[in-house]
Amino acid sequence: MKNQSNTEQLFTGLFLLILAITSSMFLINRILFSEMSYDSDSINILSYFTIQTNIISTIWMLVLSLHALTGSKIYKISTNINLAAAVTTYILVAGIIYWAVLVPVFYKPGETWLFSVSNIWMHTFVPAISVVMLFYAKRLALDEAKKTKRKLVLFFIYPILYIIFSIVHSINGKYLYPMFNPNAVGGWLGVAVCLIVMCFIFTLLYLALLFGVKKKNKAVL
Repeated sequence: MKNQSNTEQLFTGLFLLILAITSSMFLINRILFSEMSYDSDSINILSYFTIQTNIISTIWMLVLSLHALTGSKIYKISTNINLAAAVTTYILVAGIIYWAVLVPVFYKPGETWLFSVSNIWMHTFVPAISVVMLFYAKRLALDEAKKTKRKLVLFFIYPILYIIFSIVHSINGKYLYPMFNPNAVGGWLGVAVCLIVMCFIFTLLYLALLFGVKKKNKAVL
């Protein structure tokens, strides 16, 4: 049983490492050679939520793979359920914004950039694999008899900072996404409504992921 467990850990670690390298390649390509399509002429590409959350998710993927491969305590933070649920929530929201907002707003017959390999990878595959990673992290935490603390306030730090960052851009006439553009959503009241809805989605997703991962669940990669 121990040999089987070690083999599974090795396979999982290698699999996650390959995914992390692949994600890094897509990110480097997007950051260096591509542009985002919403107001990208006036905004640095690193300012976009999609890019930031994919960077965070890729780092988590890499650290989790190293934890699976080495078992070192240095990488143990990757199994922290609060961290795992938070990162998973962020990247899922990026996917939701893409499919629920950007695709309907920008799609036109014959439009191909929306469904490029890199866009599908960053907005669909990475969010999906992050959910699997969350369950896998929970499994490792259980195996190590690790207790978790649920700290909702810490989860909100990044979203709140990003909202402030985006509002400052909007005041200066630079819109990271349509929901931050008062001209596109019916004024600043529309922006406020969009942000309230987004915060609700953030909270609901985080709580569902954090409390929905039962002890009996085991992830299989």
